Amino acid sequence: MGKVKALLTKVKNIFAVLGRIFKRIFCWIKEHKLRTVLTVLALLFVLVGVVVGIVFAKLHSYYQQSNYVESTPIPTKAAKAIEEPPEEEEDEEMREIKAQMEKYRSEEPITTDGNVYNILLVGIDKVNVKKNNENGANSDSMILVSLNYETKEINMISLMRDTYVHVPGIGNRKLNAAYSNGEAPLLLETITENFKIQVDRYIVVAFKDMVNIIDLIGNITIEFSDKEALSANETIKTMCENMGMKDKIEEYQFTEGGVYECNGIQAVAYARIRKVGNADYQRTERQREVLAKIFTKLKQMRIEDLDRLANKLLPNITHNVPESEYWGLIVKAPEMLSYDLKQERIPYDKMFHSRNGSLVPQWDDTVVRLKETLYGPLWDVTPTPTETPILTATLTVAITPTPMITATPQLTPRATVKPKLTLTPRPTKEVKITDVPKLPSAPEAP
Repeated sequence: MGKVKALLTKVKNIFAVLGRIFKRIFCWIKEHKLRTVLTVLALLFVLVGVVVGIVFAKLHSYYQQSNYVESTPIPTKAAKAIEEPPEEEEDEEMREIKAQMEKYRSEEPITTDGNVYNILLVGIDKVNVKKNNENGANSDSMILVSLNYETKEINMISLMRDTYVHVPGIGNRKLNAAYSNGEAPLLLETITENFKIQVDRYIVVAFKDMVNIIDLIGNITIEFSDKEALSANETIKTMCENMGMKDKIEEYQFTEGGVYECNGIQAVAYARIRKVGNADYQRTERQREVLAKIFTKLKQMRIEDLDRLANKLLPNITHNVPESEYWGLIVKAPEMLSYDLKQERIPYDKMFHSRNGSLVPQWDDTVVRLKETLYGPLWDVTPTPTETPILTATLTVAITPTPMITATPQLTPRATVKPKLTLTPRPTKEVKITDVPKLPSAPEAP
């Protein structure tokens, strides 16, 4: 983003200079022949075209270097699904969970908003993304990044891989099983169907590629506890062995906890720590921490370094963002640098329960909170208190015209969600009460 901002700033300065030149030319027109003026103007337009062309060609080359995959559904791997552990025998609780999930999926609408752009960042536990079709890889890290152009916010929400969801065409499984059975398209469909938010775009990076990305950006500062350092050492050893770098194991491992300038292998090992602290919950926090530090590092880089970085980084990224949307993001990039960054995790605290290693969300509360986080309040209806008629001294009930507010809030896409309040006047009535029994007169005073 810093690179884009710098490029746009340079273009802006060039146009400012051209504007001053045009101003002088118009003053000069009065004293010179039209042919000469037209020649100068033509040269200036050519110069502007060359500058715009260079900028376009450079940004277009970045997109061309990335691995764009057209958004076509990939057939689910039924054989793979059969190989997974069979579901436990259903009891009453499990039947109730499935019934609630099915009811919610069928009734709750999917929300979308033109002011919100959702993209899923996927880190897979595999050496090479391009070999997805050979071996089913699990999505080890899933972070929903939501850009809200209206509220000026970027929400990073970790989706825990053990979340119990319905995978279309497969059945009820943990969320990370969706990628291994249908890759990113099935994962997006699973998230959209279960969380009821429209997610159409993804970026997939293998952990090996993430190591290379961090090494290109430069070391990032991370603080380790003693237990985290010990756990990271095990991952560092495994990663070095798998990447043919056994001679670096001792050099990269930590002697104790503390603050370290971490290279790619060390930073990724930190992000993958799972058995220290609050298990997978804290692990997702570490992943978001590393990602936030990468973004910060990118903002601080010079334009020359960012250019070299883009040429090496983009071939490591697989995505389905079409070029038309890419240019839209480029235009908004300078403004998005000032957006507020917020972080959360699903399942939310106190909105789920664990069952046999799976995390079962309270779907109604979870989806409402998620939608309000990404889109803001989806409706605003204030209930009107019921008015009670008052009997007057003449035993006549006076009912005055009172507007009646009727509204039916529905959780639908924000573009059309705001319910219309219909004001229906209540007709005036006068109710007379007849045959009122006569009250006995008071006894006379003696």
